[in-house]
Amino acid sequence: MTKTLTVFDLKSSPWAILRALADGQDFLLIDAGRPVGRLTPYSAELQPGASPTSQTLPVDALAALLGDEDLSRLSGLTAATFALTRSSGTFPSHVQARLEAVSAAIALQLPLGPAARVRKWWRRPHPELGGRSPLAHLALPWIPGDAHSEQVFRIIRRQDTLQQLTLRPGHPKGP
Repeated sequence: MTKTLTVFDLKSSPWAILRALADGQDFLLIDAGRPVGRLTPYSAELQPGASPTSQTLPVDALAALLGDEDLSRLSGLTAATFALTRSSGTFPSHVQARLEAVSAAIALQLPLGPAARVRKWWRRPHPELGGRSPLAHLALPWIPGDAHSEQVFRIIRRQDTLQQLTLRPGHPKGP
């Protein structure tokens, strides 16, 4: 649903508007009672050759970043089963799909800060996830693209979008 926005709203709460855009909200800009423009969310999926999963990290890099125990929780395997499967180099298709989704998400996060910051983000509780950490949230059964996993990945995409908007040359740094 399109929300209306005045020039005053645009000036007084730009960060809230950017967050809403990153979450998919579109706006109709009104000035003196007349529509003067539209703000629509940018979608990387609509750009030729762009894919949200085009950049992935190998399992060894994910394990180095998150640790074997946390990565096994995200994959839905016990630590022992994960270690055995990892040593063989072949994961079941549902585990491979999870690892690729987590890898693509972390690949978006790594340019935003050091690995330690990314690791803390995955372990820290988030209000958008009901006070659970992304690791705890995704420790439950999930399939890439389902509503449960999309809660986590939507937060990551929003952070990536906000970071790209605030770090463009000639624009001020974030809040």
